[in-house]
Amino acid sequence: MSSKIVHIESAQQFSSLLSSSRIVVTDFYADWCGPCKAIAPFYEQLASSLSRPNQITFTKVNTDNLKDITQTYNITAMPTFMVFKNGRETQRIRGADPKALDAAVKSLASEAESSSADASSSSSSGTWVGASLPRGYSDITDSVDLLNLDFLNVDSEAGNARAVFNTAQPSAISKSKSSADKDWIESDTDEQLMMYIPFQSSLKVHGLHITSFPTEGDDDVVRPRTLKLYTNKSNWRTTPDFECHQGFF
Repeated sequence: MSSKIVHIESAQQFSSLLSSSRIVVTDFYADWCGPCKAIAPFYEQLASSLSRPNQITFTKVNTDNLKDITQTYNITAMPTFMVFKNGRETQRIRGADPKALDAAVKSLASEAESSSADASSSSSSGTWVGASLPRGYSDITDSVDLLNLDFLNVDSEAGNARAVFNTAQPSAISKSKSSADKDWIESDTDEQLMMYIPFQSSLKVHGLHITSFPTEGDDDVVRPRTLKLYTNKSNWRTTPDFECHQGFF
């Protein structure tokens, strides 16, 4: 049976793995190191049973061949095991300590399995995500303060403000818009639609996901072309100079 351990050959390869795999376990070793050889079969066993594609990846770094990585992580004793989660070091184990290594890795493996189960449960319950999230980020739709949403120039014939944050799949994905499924919003008297979207707590937004209905004819409503984001005010209506803000295209 082939080994599931990834033998690192360059700093670039290692950096790429830290970005692509949620959890990375790394064995810093040397060919001349006796304890490294002694614990190698145990490490191989862990990799064989716990490796998961893009979730848990086991790697080995030869400290004599890859001195740049060794220096970057200040490896001074062999073997040294490092555990990374979302690209950041969470634990470091110096020496051939099977019990400590086993406990650290299995704890993260259990966490990864739990996260996968939660994601599967959310999917089966009807929650729709139009695009995969960047690694290390999470969906904050449930953090929107729905009671205090304030939208201006919304066409009353379309959906209301809360329709924007409906977690079900948009009706436009599978069929044409219908009067029964008003899960979209449109501007009313002109093309501008102003939205005040408060959150339940302070947070930092990485990106926005917008689903718009394809335009089929000249008389159809045109999908958004320009988005402008404004500074976080308690009430955006009190900000008179909208043109001073940067537009996002």
